[in-house]
Amino acid sequence: MKKRFFALIIVLGFVLIFISTNNLPTVESEHEEELTSLNRMAVKAANLEVKGELAGEKIVLDAGHGGFDSGSVGQNETYEKDIALSTVLTLKDMLEDKGATVLLTRDRDDFVSLRSRTQVASTHRANLFLSIHTDGFEDAEAKGMTTYYYSDQDEIMADTIHTYIFKDNIDTENRGVDFGNYQVLRDTYVPAVLLELGYITNVEDEQLLNTEQFQETVSERIVQGIIQYVTMRTVNNDEHNYAGEGHMIAN
Repeated sequence: MKKRFFALIIVLGFVLIFISTNNLPTVESEHEEELTSLNRMAVKAANLEVKGELAGEKIVLDAGHGGFDSGSVGQNETYEKDIALSTVLTLKDMLEDKGATVLLTRDRDDFVSLRSRTQVASTHRANLFLSIHTDGFEDAEAKGMTTYYYSDQDEIMADTIHTYIFKDNIDTENRGVDFGNYQVLRDTYVPAVLLELGYITNVEDEQLLNTEQFQETVSERIVQGIIQYVTMRTVNNDEHNYAGEGHMIAN
């Protein structure tokens, strides 16, 4: 009887030791809890990340001319290449503030071939391409802003951006949207537009183009136009996908 009693005591002792050991935190369990906590923090941080209206958009900005190619020259020796670059740099900051990834064909006073400019968009699989220029003409009375497109599918983007540029007074003539057989549009296989921001050969336009306020205003309105275009494109794609799904279901 005594032997059975002592055997029972020993068995109970082992059971108690086994239970208490399993309840103690191990190094592995502590590590797993730490990783879970870190993962939760990472997810929370990702959810808190602010995304702008253009998040996910990859946009190429092309500052016309550069280096030995000055472009058109104003009566007060203003170079088109300089206005194009300073405007592009301003536009870049504004687009990035809205969440876009911005690629530049040039970020300094360098010459870049037209072919190289178009390749930036295809190499990096961009969503949009905008080429910034100023106009020039032998008649110094010519003035105003024009937006050009090449393919029919890009006309909507050109119209949208141009409309936003002139939604309020901008102190220059509205020359509208037009077809343009330019290489940077013709050889760029993403939605592309070319903006002539004014006639640098017109004294009034030249003075306006040189002001920081004008460059900021036109950049802000270009951004608004891009946001509107991207929104319309997204809605159209969603409607197309929905219609496609509906057709599949019907079958």
